[in-house]
Amino acid sequence: MKRNLSLFYIYTVSLLCLPLAFTSCVEEGIYGNNYVLTFNPSLAPGTNEVSLPATEAKQTVKLSCNTSWTASSGASWLTVTPSSGRGPATLTLAATLNTTTTQRTATVTVVLADDEALSRTIAVTQDAIDEPQYEEIDGHAYVDLGLPSGLLWATMNVGASSPEDYGDYFAWGETEAKDDFSWSTYKWCNGSYTSLTKYNFDSSYGTVDNKTVLDLSDDAAQANWGGSWRMASKDEWQEIKDNCTWTWTTQDVHNGYKVTSKSNGNSIFLPAAGFRHDTSLDDTGSYGYYCSSSLSESDPFRAVNLYFGSGGVGSGNIYRYCGQSVRPVLQPNAHFEVSRESVAFSSTGGTEGVTLTTNLPWTASVSDSWITVSPTSGTGDTDIAITAEANTSTSARTGSVTFTAGGTSLVVAVTQDAAEPQYEEIDGHAYVDLGLPSGLLWATMNVGASSPEDYGDYFAWGETDAKDDFSWSTYKWCNGSSESLTKYNTKSSYGTVDNRTVLDLSDDAAHANWSGSWRMPTEEEWQELSNYCTWTLTSQGGHNGYKVTSKSNDNSLFLPLAGFYDATLYNVNSSCYYWSSSLVESVPYLACAVLLDVELGVDVGRSGARCDGRVVRPVCQPNAYFEVSRESVAFSSTGGTEGATLTTNLPWTASVSDSWITVSPASSTGDTDIAITAEANTSTSARTGSVTFTAGGFSLVVAVTQDAAAEPQNE
Repeated sequence: MKRNLSLFYIYTVSLLCLPLAFTSCVEEGIYGNNYVLTFNPSLAPGTNEVSLPATEAKQTVKLSCNTSWTASSGASWLTVTPSSGRGPATLTLAATLNTTTTQRTATVTVVLADDEALSRTIAVTQDAIDEPQYEEIDGHAYVDLGLPSGLLWATMNVGASSPEDYGDYFAWGETEAKDDFSWSTYKWCNGSYTSLTKYNFDSSYGTVDNKTVLDLSDDAAQANWGGSWRMASKDEWQEIKDNCTWTWTTQDVHNGYKVTSKSNGNSIFLPAAGFRHDTSLDDTGSYGYYCSSSLSESDPFRAVNLYFGSGGVGSGNIYRYCGQSVRPVLQPNAHFEVSRESVAFSSTGGTEGVTLTTNLPWTASVSDSWITVSPTSGTGDTDIAITAEANTSTSARTGSVTFTAGGTSLVVAVTQDAAEPQYEEIDGHAYVDLGLPSGLLWATMNVGASSPEDYGDYFAWGETDAKDDFSWSTYKWCNGSSESLTKYNTKSSYGTVDNRTVLDLSDDAAHANWSGSWRMPTEEEWQELSNYCTWTLTSQGGHNGYKVTSKSNDNSLFLPLAGFYDATLYNVNSSCYYWSSSLVESVPYLACAVLLDVELGVDVGRSGARCDGRVVRPVCQPNAYFEVSRESVAFSSTGGTEGATLTTNLPWTASVSDSWITVSPASSTGDTDIAITAEANTSTSARTGSVTFTAGGFSLVVAVTQDAAAEPQNE
């Protein structure tokens, strides 16, 4: 209907015995309509009605009377001026903008001569704002844009109070707003983009977990709004780009995009809120940066985002630490579950089934090439086959299958046993060639064990029988105490001195129990193992221990944490001592040992009381031989040099028991002619000593005797 702003209609009515008339009109340019208020004389007190639009609007009312009057409004959003007078007047009714989605009403009351009984009212109605009537889920309004997925989009950002409000800013994967954004303040790294602790598929950038979609616990929309609200994935941002018209506009003084559905005309507003880095806020009013829940496919230190300016809308990758806006989404009545949290395979591989229960489209990805999943995508409930290839490695391996739908990810852990190593044997016992410089071969298990993980038996140093009572009173090579040693002693204060510092093969638990060329390793051979291998604390067959992996050929062995005996058995599965065949020469009641510990790590320089019970890991030298041509040499009192020949394929060292004996050379490798020299004996007593040759845990002793000097001839 055409509205004429040039006409005024005046009605005059009687108010009781006092004449009162109102004429109404609209202020030009605010509300294009002439509106006439009419009092019905038959009503007491009578009512007039005025309708106003949702925008700011003014309505004038002409009052005709011959007495004093007052006028008042019953609502804060509606004012009336003037508020009092005498005789004829023009009243102006002014309404503020109705920002709500609900129509509202107010009453203006005119009282004559201060007599409430002599009053008339004007009923004022203002329309709701011209916006859709939003429904809410979990306390937050949404818009149905008629998208193919059925996804619903929130009307405002997280932290905002209106669609135009910028709201809060969040680093990707963080759920709390802040005002300092950098790698040094980012939750999921240790100070730099190369030290990521979560959401990473490239070891160059930190810890790898192959997560590419935010867990709900790290989703700012979910954490702040709860319920079924979450952040949109990159695919969901693409869907709203493809299925809506994007119009750069200004809404309540804020620039941004009005995003209008191509299918149903509904719309949302995305303000150009800028972004934050360090302590700065940039690009407000010019550009918008909106988080997705998706990690960048090329650089794990970046995440996919939607960005826009007045020139257009795009998607890209942004540093994860930057602060961006978050616009929540939800899937009505969404459900997404997987029937199993983990699947386990033997080393031979195979296929295991899981079931996805969902009403969403989904995709599946695997962490490693030895895992396959079929199908890799679908919609709705689906039976899934997860297949593992055979594991030919002697190490167990782990991986995962990740199912993603609607911005949510579910992970099924995949584990696979190690292949049984195909060990070769010597003298009936399996060994591992670790490519050591010495060529030494290490047994795959302890003496007395039935598998690499088994602890085996415990032995006192120099004893060859297992037992469970370990003390000096039960020790073979003493008379009840550490000061009464009967063998392997370098100091007279601890008993009988024989200067033996390496176990004889007859006292070697490995050789006595396994025979052949097996023996206990020396301290130097443990040190070689430490230097040329990588030691990794792990669990194998339910037992904690160290996996010892060659740096040269990747072969490995497992040393279980078997504990140790000292009156009783201690620290099983958390600590262990392994014997060497070497004596501690400075403190001969101790022998060299290796400590393996969950907390302390590996220490090849430890020792233990010889009477204590420790485990033994045998070694052997392939085709080893070690012989000396003489068992003894004898000298006259004048001294001299005697020769002996070492025949061996091992590196060896020589030591002497007394300073009057020298040996040359003192060390070498392979066959060698040896010179043993005795100084002149000026004493009238004969003397004895020895030369000890040691190689590969073996020791050979050449006894040395020398005659006494002749009795002096008295004149």
